[in-house]
Amino acid sequence: IMLNNVRLSYAYLFKPITGTNDSGQATSNYCTHALFDPGHEATALIKAAQREVAAAAWGDQAMAVLTQLGAQDRLCLHDGNVAKAGQEAYAGKLYVSANAKNKPRLVVTRGGVNVEVAEGDPCAPYSGCWANVLIAVYAQGANGKPSKYGKRVNAQLLGVQFLRHDTRFGGGRVAALDEFPAAPAEAD
Repeated sequence: IMLNNVRLSYAYLFKPITGTNDSGQATSNYCTHALFDPGHEATALIKAAQREVAAAAWGDQAMAVLTQLGAQDRLCLHDGNVAKAGQEAYAGKLYVSANAKNKPRLVVTRGGVNVEVAEGDPCAPYSGCWANVLIAVYAQGANGKPSKYGKRVNAQLLGVQFLRHDTRFGGGRVAALDEFPAAPAEAD
């Protein structure tokens, strides 16, 4: 599913974020949140994909499982007013939380051609920019394939296409080289 013209938050796209899972094992994932208004076309696309994967995973019980998972905030589509209450960027927004073990493809269109971008590129995607985000929705803990982490509907992050700049989320900027005075170096 292509999520067009969404705003990124919690964008760990060039280096994975590390942590621990419920079992205390180290984890390493690339991830982002794709924010959008409730009336955005992505809302219908994600809800349809969640129903489709739920039907394939849980058959006749799909709608009951989706209702339960939604009440537990265990779907990839989240209500920012609930899941991120108090965070200004999420107020009145929905968002998709997408993760990947492998680094997603990161691109920008230049001269009518999509090219990959590296960290430090002026058009490298970041938290606060606008982008197109490519995801795959899947069910975890499907009938016949139980997961020790329970049932969920997740989104795998496949790629991000930078669209335009906006105010960064979560902090200021990185200093430019010309902001530092020349300092004498110690001799070897």
